[in-house]
Order: sequence, then C-alpha cells, then structure tokens
Amino acid sequence: MGKRETERLERIRENEERMDRCLAALSLMETACGEWRAAREDLRALEAYYTGPDWKRDYAADEQGLIPPDVKRGVLSQDGIGDLLDAFSELEEELRKLLDGEP
Repeated sequence: MGKRETERLERIRENEERMDRCLAALSLMETACGEWRAAREDLRALEAYYTGPDWKRDYAADEQGLIPPDVKRGVLSQDGIGDLLDAFSELEEELRKLLDGEP
C-alpha cells in the first residue's frame, strides 16, 4: 500500500472516530435536554414553594420537632433550594454561551 492510500485510510479512521464521538454526544444531549425540560418544571414548583408561605411554615414545624426524624427534608435546609436555583441559572448561562459559540 502506498503513502497516499495509507494517509487516506488514516484520514477516514480519524473522521470516523470524530463522527462516533459526535453521535455519542448528540445522544447524551438529547437525553439530557429531555430531562432538563422536566427538571425545569420541578424547579419552578420548588421556587414557588420556597418563596411562598408553605416553606416557612414547614421550616418552622421542623425547627419545633414536628417533622418525624425519618422524613427526608433537604428542601427545608436554608440554602438547599436557593443553591439549586443558582446552579440551574449558572448552567443555563453556560449553555447559552456554548450555543452562541463563546469560549
């Protein structure tokens, strides 16, 4: 096999690998986008809960020991939902930059 043929085959292999990586990334992003849409709905509901009167009442009930100890209550942490809202916002900004072609 000559040099040209060797270079051609190497070029084809390299580009096949690129295509495979892009297809894998596309599949991951399609799945992630669907999950992100669903999570944004949940996030809106969490924000409404956190900024409304129910969160304050639930937090006070927990402070008074009225919530059983075996009940998961991460949503009642003072920073939990706020940090989650901030993290979503920061990631959405990063995605906007990525889509706009910014580094």
